[in-house]
Amino acid sequence: MKSFLTSLPFAPGKEQPHFRYNRMLSGTPQGKTRTLWKYSALLLMNFLALSTSFGEPAGHSHNDYRQEIPLWTALTNDFKSIEADVFLRKDKLLVAHDAIELCERKELTTLYLEPLKQYFSTRKFNGNSLILLIDVKSEALSSYRQIEETLKPYESILTKFAGEKVLTNHVTVLISGNRAINKMERQRNRLAALDGRLSNLEEGSSAILYPLISQSWGSCFKWNGEGAMPEHEKKRLRQLVQKAHQNRQMIRFWGSPDVPECWKELKAAGADLINTDRVLELARFLKK
Repeated sequence: MKSFLTSLPFAPGKEQPHFRYNRMLSGTPQGKTRTLWKYSALLLMNFLALSTSFGEPAGHSHNDYRQEIPLWTALTNDFKSIEADVFLRKDKLLVAHDAIELCERKELTTLYLEPLKQYFSTRKFNGNSLILLIDVKSEALSSYRQIEETLKPYESILTKFAGEKVLTNHVTVLISGNRAINKMERQRNRLAALDGRLSNLEEGSSAILYPLISQSWGSCFKWNGEGAMPEHEKKRLRQLVQKAHQNRQMIRFWGSPDVPECWKELKAAGADLINTDRVLELARFLKK
């Protein structure tokens, strides 16, 4: 299917959307933020959220905020998961990979939560959920407390975790990076779950608390995407995917070779999410 981003009917001589988007972030907040929401809704009209149940592998937009058009490029190309790194600064969650890149205008709410609410708040939930993976770069407990407060105004579109029950909604938030594990384990009611590790899979940890297992590729495999993947590593990959699915968990490998040869092996093994910085290229690969 042709990407909606490439089929928008821009008139000759008009400013292209990524330039307009970048100017919005550097301009005055009120009028330009409203314009951003309208633009966001236009892009999302062609977006079909994917189910988090096991099926065809889908894309995970790693460091999504570094895309030319954050959020929308991944969504309009049928990605199931997007990742945003955050730092807590005072009472704000700022999106960046490194502290030196922090910008007051690039907040989690501005880049992700508010646009998603604007779109989903007027639409009936169809049983599909998008993963918003929040990778915490600052101190775990204080950052999570701020994440809790930040998520409250968006409760109407978020998946709720209540004891052993999961009330799935448009967007499922997972906490990665520096995780307040002890606090979240003790909470009966949450608006987020944890991004698990291979140790959680091996221990048989709760799929409600850890619905996704994320592990570094290098800790499991030596193959770097060049030549053929060794058969014993293909077997291990399949075994890890099967074990996650037996425990009703999804699985992702971060830092995997970001090349078609590796995408092919991940797809063949049934990995739920394929990690990439090359969103458009992976989208084309998955649609073949």
